[in-house]
Amino acid sequence: MPQTKLLDALQRHAEMIRLTFEAQAGELVRLAQMVAGGFHRESRLFLAGSGNLGRAADLTEAYFLDQLHFERPQLPAYSLSHDQALAASLDRHGRLGELFTRQFLLMATKGDLLLLFADGTHDPALENLAQAAVDTGCTTALVQPEKLDWTGPPVEFCFQVRSDNTGEIVEAALLFGRLLCELVERELFGI
Repeated sequence: MPQTKLLDALQRHAEMIRLTFEAQAGELVRLAQMVAGGFHRESRLFLAGSGNLGRAADLTEAYFLDQLHFERPQLPAYSLSHDQALAASLDRHGRLGELFTRQFLLMATKGDLLLLFADGTHDPALENLAQAAVDTGCTTALVQPEKLDWTGPPVEFCFQVRSDNTGEIVEAALLFGRLLCELVERELFGI
């Protein structure tokens, strides 16, 4: 019986992943082309995630900075989700909503790209960052649960995960980051 439950859970998860990515493959390819084009113009990719998806942003950064399948130069991607000292300081002063924006505004310029990973909860830090990106003239993309009512500014790319299960959302976000990097590598290096 436990094995049957495990296999059923795996099958449901695989189906969610298939439906999520199959329905939005074109959107992911368009985003990868935009990121690759931005890298050709010396733009950078900024990443941020709310809650557990902060780690998805960090891992996506690592994909771009290192390599997936072959040796290549690092690509300019920066996660804004791992500065715990800044988070603690801002939280102590009641300004945690500025966490990502403070870092972003120090580095970002018009034409850069921002990829947000939203976990389904209202996150003022993520929404403030999205507004700062729009104000700076950056292209914005959002990975979110399908049922999330995004209250930040409109984004150019929106990828919806067909689940409200936190673990499945995290796994889909990790896969999204890896696939985005693979597609960008193919665009840039012709593999």
